Amino acid sequence: MDAGDIGRERIRRNLRTAGLALLLAAGGLVLILQGGALGIFFGIPLSAGGLVALVIGLVSLAKGLLVPPRRFTCPRCRTEQGVLRDLPWTLCTKCGLPLVFLGESYLSHIHCGRCGAEFGVGAKQDAPVACPDCGQLHLVTGGEIQPDGENREALKLEDFTPDGVYAGERGDLRVSLLSGRGRVFFAERIAAMLAEKSTAVVWGELVARTRALRLAFRLLAEAAESGNLESAPEFWPVMRGSTVNTVYAWARYLELTGPHEFRPDDVPVEFPLGEIIECQHDLTRRPGFGVKWDLEAAALEEKPRWFGAPRLVLSDFRALARLAREVDPEKGMPSLDEEERTRLLDAFSLDKLPAGKRRRVERVLGEKAGRAAAFCDLSFNASARCGLVLLDDGGLAAYDRYTVKFYAPDGVASVHFTDRDLVVEPVEGEPFKIPAGIPRERRSFLLLIQPGGAQ
Repeated sequence: MDAGDIGRERIRRNLRTAGLALLLAAGGLVLILQGGALGIFFGIPLSAGGLVALVIGLVSLAKGLLVPPRRFTCPRCRTEQGVLRDLPWTLCTKCGLPLVFLGESYLSHIHCGRCGAEFGVGAKQDAPVACPDCGQLHLVTGGEIQPDGENREALKLEDFTPDGVYAGERGDLRVSLLSGRGRVFFAERIAAMLAEKSTAVVWGELVARTRALRLAFRLLAEAAESGNLESAPEFWPVMRGSTVNTVYAWARYLELTGPHEFRPDDVPVEFPLGEIIECQHDLTRRPGFGVKWDLEAAALEEKPRWFGAPRLVLSDFRALARLAREVDPEKGMPSLDEEERTRLLDAFSLDKLPAGKRRRVERVLGEKAGRAAAFCDLSFNASARCGLVLLDDGGLAAYDRYTVKFYAPDGVASVHFTDRDLVVEPVEGEPFKIPAGIPRERRSFLLLIQPGGAQ
C-alpha cells in the first residue's frame, strides 16, 4: 500500500464515520420527536453521540483534504511528489525507493552499510534510522551516516519489559520490522544475545530469557508467513540451543522451588513457552526446522479457588526436561562451573555449622561422617534433625528423625520440592520424603545434585 492508497483509505474511513454519525443523530432525533419517556431517555444520548461523531469525522476529513501535503523530491530519481504530512515513511511512486522522513522534507540518498540496500532519509541531526530491508541501525547526521556499526548497542535482557516488548533503542525494532529480512535480522541478534548469556536459575532472568525467545520466534514466524523465510536461517542451531538451555533452567527452577502458580493474565508474559512452541510448529512447514516440538510440555494445571479467579500451576519439571532432550538429545542439563560449585560447597560446608549440630550430623552418618562434603539443613527450626548430605564420592545421604538413607553416585534419579516435602527419588525403589522447612534462598544446594548422580 503506497501513500496514495493510504490517503484514499483515510478519506473513505472518514466518510464512513460521518455517514454512520448522521444515521445515529437522525435516529436519536426521531426518538426525541416521538416523545415519551423511553424516546427521550434513548434519543438524547444517541443524538448527542451521533453529533459528536459527525464533528470528529468532518474535522478529520477536512484535515485530510485541506492540510497541505508534505512536498519532497526523491533523492534518486529527482521526482517531485507529495504525501500525507503525518506519514513517517513512504515509497517513491516512480522508482520505488523507500523513504524515511524523520520529520524532514529534504532527503538524502544513502546506502545500508550491512546489506547495501538504498533508501532515502531525512536530514535530521543525530537521528537513528534502521535500514528498511535488513534492520541495520545507522546514525544520520546532516544527511550523512556514521560508519557501519559505530552506533549499534548490544541487546540486553533488561531491554525486554514486563509486558513482553522490546524497549531498547526506539528506532531499532520498530523500523526494522518493515520487512521480513529485518525481522530475521533482529531474531538473529536475540539468538546471539541469549547464546552469550549463561543459564541462571533466577526467576527474573528466566522470564526475561523466555520473553526474548518468544519475540525471536514470533519474528521468524511472521517472516515465514510473509514469504521472506524459505528455510531455517544459519543461526537456527544457536536459537534452538538457547531454547533448550532456557527450558532446562525452568525445569531446574521447579526442582529448586517446587510448583509455581500463575494468574491467567500473567502466563503470556511470564511463561509464554506454549506460544514459542506454536511458532515453531508454523516454522516446521519450512525445511531445516526439524519436527514439531511437544506442546503438552507447556501445559499448565488449573487450580480452582474459593474466592477469585483460578490459578494455573506449573509443576511438571520432568516434562520440561523431556522436551529439552527431545529438541536436542546431545545437550544435557547445564551443570555448575567450577567457580560456582566451589562457592556453594563452601557455603554449605559442615564447618559452617555450630559444634552441636555438626556432632548431630556426624552421629547420623556414622562411619561415613568423614566423607561429608556439604550439608543442607531441612528442619523447620534449623536444628539439623533432618537434612541432605553430599558425600565426597558424589553420593548422597538423606535423613529425617527416624530414617537415614544412603545413595550411590548414580543412584539418584531426582531431588525436588513439592508443596510440602522434599522428595529424593532413587533410580530404583520408593521415593524418600522429608517435610522441608528450608528457605528458598538455601535451595541452591540442589544445584550440587544432578539427576543420575550427585556431582
